[in-house]
Amino acid sequence: MTQDKDYLTRQVCDLTNKLAYSEERLQRQTAELDDMKRAREELFEKYVSSRYQLILFGHERGSL
Repeated sequence: MTQDKDYLTRQVCDLTNKLAYSEERLQRQTAELDDMKRAREELFEKYVSSRYQLILFGHERGSL
């Protein structure tokens, strides 16, 4: 009976540690994903801005 209790105590401790590690990893990856989304949005805004500038410049020069 004591062996079973010790075994289960170790199992609970191990699972608790794995859970804590997984939660920390999830938080890091969520933050990384948010950073990537922000960077993608910034790049898209720069792309749209540069396309807009090309269109404006083209219209001013009469090349379009």
